[in-house]
Amino acid sequence: MKRLVIIGRVTAPHGIKGEVRVQPLTDFPERYTRGLRVMTDENPSRSLVVETARSHKQYILVQFEGLADRNEVEALRGILLQIPEEETMPLPEGRYYIYQLIGLKVALVDGTEVGSLAEVLSPGPHDVYVIKKLDGKLAYIPAVKEFIKEINIDKGIMVIDPIPGMLDE
Repeated sequence: MKRLVIIGRVTAPHGIKGEVRVQPLTDFPERYTRGLRVMTDENPSRSLVVETARSHKQYILVQFEGLADRNEVEALRGILLQIPEEETMPLPEGRYYIYQLIGLKVALVDGTEVGSLAEVLSPGPHDVYVIKKLDGKLAYIPAVKEFIKEINIDKGIMVIDPIPGMLDE
């Protein structure tokens, strides 16, 4: 089965002619163009094809082919829009999609396993990695080179070098 990557969430219908407001959950909102085929999380075998798309505040207003009125799109409220992993935009070397990072084993530079990456937060100028430690407690590591020494997606590991106390409560 193909791995699907979330690129947006339908928040609500917009107007009466079948447009929906989509909250983009991608760094590439320009991907919303005519002909884009997306799958829905409620039924991954169902696909929708973008007929038109335009920016509106922090949203993208999307009209899907074959859906021409508000009543038809009301059922889309809250669904996640997804694309196959192989259709994601390529990233520069050393950059990763969050879905690639979640679940990575986390180890210290000496090889000691710490836990796994549970979540990525984006509170400010840099991301923060939430590590679920082996004891079940959480640790928060800033996603900066000072602490993150290696990320190897193929091997499924992230190597960190935290300062004393960073992994403690």
